[in-house]
Amino acid sequence: MSAAQALVSLLVASRRLARRAGVAAMACVVAAACGGGEPPATDPVAAGGGPQPASPQARAWQAIAAGALVVDLRSEEEFARDHLPGAVSIPYRTLKDRTDELGADKERTIVVYCRAGTLSARAAGELARLGFARVIDGGGLAALRQARPPAP
Repeated sequence: MSAAQALVSLLVASRRLARRAGVAAMACVVAAACGGGEPPATDPVAAGGGPQPASPQARAWQAIAAGALVVDLRSEEEFARDHLPGAVSIPYRTLKDRTDELGADKERTIVVYCRAGTLSARAAGELARLGFARVIDGGGLAALRQARPPAP
């Protein structure tokens, strides 16, 4: 089967899934068909060409260990209750107005996280569109903590 035939087959299957499971299933199938499972080009680990960590959270921890800026996108209240050591609080709703706090170096690696992963994904995309070249979506705080590598 050629690549074009495989893609058509996947698209037909995605339409069937969409009818049954909604748009989310279709988006997943299309993303898989288009290589959506690969790390984004803005990911410094992906750019390095070395072995890839198993999850986005593992990539985030690798970047944090290398000195990345860590940004907590949750509310100030949530940040005050609990946050990752060394993280700075820039609530998602204020991010566009506070990008100067990320520094002038748009090549600096930045890890963003939130409560569940939705806002961190949005923020990573917005920062990339603003020219920040090395933004890593760490997802939600609980998942990020669960993926933390053991101390050496």
